[in-house]
Amino acid sequence: MVNRASMKGTGQLPKFEEDAFRVANTDYFLIPTAEVPVTNLHRKEILEGANLPINYCAYSACFRAEAG
Repeated sequence: MVNRASMKGTGQLPKFEEDAFRVANTDYFLIPTAEVPVTNLHRKEILEGANLPINYCAYSACFRAEAG
């Protein structure tokens, strides 16, 4: 689960909001891909090149409604 800012930060919102699974009566969403929470770990940082690469591994059941 991630908040609206995390979904916006990865380009999921507003484009895919209609297909996103929102938690009732909250501003939280089930993640559509594992990348959404991972990429937001550093969204307010400028990473130093000397500290790169940073490796992560993530798994998600990918809650999303596919078109078609």
